[in-house]
Amino acid sequence: MANITNRAPVVKIRTNRQVTIPKIIFEELGLNEGDFVEVTILNDAALIKPKKLVDRDLSEALSDLKAGRVIGPFSTAEAAIKALNS
Repeated sequence: MANITNRAPVVKIRTNRQVTIPKIIFEELGLNEGDFVEVTILNDAALIKPKKLVDRDLSEALSDLKAGRVIGPFSTAEAAIKALNS
């Protein structure tokens, strides 16, 4: 990760509290237009972290998978359907 603290870019707060993330930081974080970021206070500074939002159903499914609450794999669709109906 690039260290730009010696000559950190200065940006202006615009209408509606909008702040433009400098290109070097934007690219270093791997951000894309439309991405979400989390903004928190750390000591006396604002910390901006990239955030991935996960659909609640997908999050629950991933939790089930990690906890071992799964069945399968199945060799056929019929076998999967049979397991779901049992």
